[in-house]
Amino acid sequence: MDNLANGTQAAINAIRAIPQLYDADIAAICAALSCKVAADCNAHLDMHKAAVDSLDDLTNFINDAMGVEA
Repeated sequence: MDNLANGTQAAINAIRAIPQLYDADIAAICAALSCKVAADCNAHLDMHKAAVDSLDDLTNFINDAMGVEA
């Protein structure tokens, strides 16, 4: 769990360092995080499944708002 927590914190720090984020950037970040969590060895846990579902929902919501097809 420490690797996932450290990786998540590193991702958050990297996102905070970006001076300007656009909707497409946020959607891409959410999709990448979803893939990363889904590939974790604990992906079968309910917390991980919920995180993947939430990130996927957010990615789809942003893409729909921008008119991007999956």
